Amino acid sequence: MNPDWLRYFIALAETKSFHAAADRLHVTPQAISRAIALLEDQLQLPLVDRDHRVKGLTGPGEALLEEARRVVTSHENAERRMAEWRTAEPQGPITIAGSGLWHYYLLPTILADLLAAFPRLLPRLYSMLPAEVEERVAEGAVDVGLLLAPPQRPDLEALAGLETPYRIVGSPGSPSSWRECGFVVPRFFRREGATSLDGWPDHQYPRRVVAEAEMLESMVRLCEAGVGVAFLPELAVRDRIQRGSLVVIARAPVRHHDRLFVVRRKGVRPTPAIRVVSERLAGFSG
Repeated sequence: MNPDWLRYFIALAETKSFHAAADRLHVTPQAISRAIALLEDQLQLPLVDRDHRVKGLTGPGEALLEEARRVVTSHENAERRMAEWRTAEPQGPITIAGSGLWHYYLLPTILADLLAAFPRLLPRLYSMLPAEVEERVAEGAVDVGLLLAPPQRPDLEALAGLETPYRIVGSPGSPSSWRECGFVVPRFFRREGATSLDGWPDHQYPRRVVAEAEMLESMVRLCEAGVGVAFLPELAVRDRIQRGSLVVIARAPVRHHDRLFVVRRKGVRPTPAIRVVSERLAGFSG
């Protein structure tokens, strides 16, 4: 069977929409429709229950879906193994998706080191919410995902990687006790309740809030301007502490840290590029 037909069939089965499947695979809906028709014609069996829209899979379609996933994974693994024989050097495009701390503050430094060692890599960086990161990695549209918690999907595997502790930071001259400080607090305003996102137990240690912000970079700049202090991951402000524009001004009453989880598809052989990038991001020597 044509492996592309099987990929199109899997995408249609998972999205239940010709347009959504086409968007996932960057082809036209007509290409999806033609592939399904050719596959049904070859097998002489109806696979998709549809009229003007997809209702689901037929019995033969459900059976084929189970086998098709194994066939496509095996096909991809074979392609990757042959690519390794052509060249062992990590090279070519690699898509990385994440959000927040690790995406904005970890990636630039690590990718600079990676590109110095492997100049033929071509990183493509995407910013998205955690649920979308999992979905896109599972689809194969993203090679490596960055999360702050282990993935929920069983078809993904995760490498537990680097950690960063949180520190109370502010501009030089800020009060030396957290109780005396005004805090810049992170909020996700589009989420109901808009609870703080920095791990501070406000119910146990209430603090005075002087500003709220969605973006980590906004919080950093507000602290540098002297508006207040913030409970921030050390990784995000390490360079500013070294330059002296921010200082660690107080000991927090709680310990809090973030850990990076590097996510890949389970059961799919990683290319040299995916392997070296995911291992470097997880804190290994590569």
